[in-house]
Amino acid sequence: MKEKNNMTGTMARNLRRCGIVAGVLATGMANALTITDFGVDSEVRHYTIGTGSTVSYIPAFFQDAAGPFVVSGSFDVELSHYWWKYFVDGDPVGALGTFVFDSHWARFINPSVIGSISPDGFEFPNYFVRVNGDVLDGDANPCTFPASPDTLCSGFTSGPIASLTGHISGNEIAFSGFQPTGFFFEGFSYTINAAVLPLPATPSLLLLGIGLLGLFKPRTRKV
Repeated sequence: MKEKNNMTGTMARNLRRCGIVAGVLATGMANALTITDFGVDSEVRHYTIGTGSTVSYIPAFFQDAAGPFVVSGSFDVELSHYWWKYFVDGDPVGALGTFVFDSHWARFINPSVIGSISPDGFEFPNYFVRVNGDVLDGDANPCTFPASPDTLCSGFTSGPIASLTGHISGNEIAFSGFQPTGFFFEGFSYTINAAVLPLPATPSLLLLGIGLLGLFKPRTRKV
């Protein structure tokens, strides 16, 4: 059974990467619910790209592969918790109670990647990424976004799409992915390892620290 699950996962990743899937149903119960409230709770973390981070170029047919190229730099991650409160179908006044549907997502913003990557064309992922516990999983499919429980989405892909998987835990994040750039399987594969950048000391904090040191200055004793 374990081998079957692994094969199924591999087939799913290949289908997603090749863009063979023609339609996607993002979420069910379309227009059958009554949304009563919704919201988004977000935070932004700043990461520094660390060791082991590389980008490689994958050619289509007649070109040569290039890399891996070592990269550094930084980026921000916007972590968001989307939630909706709703009444179920056939209960417009909420006699059966109020239900909650939520999902967790991440977006990479403000990337600054440093490295001699050749050829040009590498782009940091900018699509929504699902967060399930400490697992990251996302792609550039048009239906990969925070959808409410009354939303029905169908998406069409005619070629390879960008995708990634990874983990986020504590102050660290690591993910690998593929970014198509041209014909068939041409594109960039990448691995990014990063950690939260410590906040620099501000002048006000430094002055506060100096002041606190003054409060604990040893007293001299007169004889």
